[in-house]
Amino acid sequence: MTLEGRYIGLILAICSSLLIGISFVVTKKGLQNSSTAEHGRASDSHRYLKNPVWWIGLIVMVMGEILNFIGYTFAPAILITPLGALSVIVGAILGSIFLKEKMGPIGIIGCLLSVIGAVIIIFHAPEDPDVQSVQELVAYMLKPGLYSVFSGEHRIDFLDTGFLVYGILVILIVVGMIWKCKMRLKWKKKRQRRLKKKRRQQKKRYH
Repeated sequence: MTLEGRYIGLILAICSSLLIGISFVVTKKGLQNSSTAEHGRASDSHRYLKNPVWWIGLIVMVMGEILNFIGYTFAPAILITPLGALSVIVGAILGSIFLKEKMGPIGIIGCLLSVIGAVIIIFHAPEDPDVQSVQELVAYMLKPGLYSVFSGEHRIDFLDTGFLVYGILVILIVVGMIWKCKMRLKWKKKRQRRLKKKRRQQKKRYH
């Protein structure tokens, strides 16, 4: 693949992420417009299928996926795939602006990790070798990252642990964020139960 083709693929991937991120916000706005206090959530009764805003969001998402698919013809997958994380970041930013959603510290950390990971993969992406068989593809998937140092006539291979360390770090942070969200939700439910119990006791006293 030529250098110009890679730039075209990267531009298509970025445009795809922008469209998909916008579609997240538009489709959610359509769901909110379809929801009412009388009928509850729109997703429970499929009323959102009659909302034009939701359909616009779906069409925008399809357009983004098509651009992403076309991008694979110009640039290797190792450059296109990491840019898909930008759609989540775009959705989070636009959601905080148009849907009035608050982005907490955990969300900000997640966005930063996505950006750092995408940048690391894009700038350090190796050349894609030509894969001739499924067995060769599986061998590349299971093979650890190696880089070579030439010293005269000898070649010394070293294990490149940078990406492995980054992957382990991301897994630990994600597990920590999930645990924190779970504990916060558990504490919130306990608080709601206490408030309900307190209200019931107050009603009994009045009666």
